[in-house]
Amino acid sequence: MFRILAGVFLLLTLGALIRDLIASLDAGAWTPVALGQWWFEIDRNSLQQLQPAIERHVSPDAWVTVQSILEAPAIYTVGAPLILFWVLSLAEKRRKPKATLTHRARF
Repeated sequence: MFRILAGVFLLLTLGALIRDLIASLDAGAWTPVALGQWWFEIDRNSLQQLQPAIERHVSPDAWVTVQSILEAPAIYTVGAPLILFWVLSLAEKRRKPKATLTHRARF
């Protein structure tokens, strides 16, 4: 499960990196794009529905935290979960016992 999530966040991180590289080439300097700006470029309607949904279903105070995350560079906000899920997938892999043969083949 963690491996799948790590793969999803790897794709998102690569997308953010490519977006940052394109923006940086246009600007002539390294300019990381904020997660909210990137999300706005992809699907502005879902981003505009996020604030009322969080304020109504979670808490009005929670929006302040979400807003600070949306203002952070996208490469960091999607890269951090990538690292977390990758480490968890390695720990999960070590924890699972290896499959052993219960019957020996007779020739």
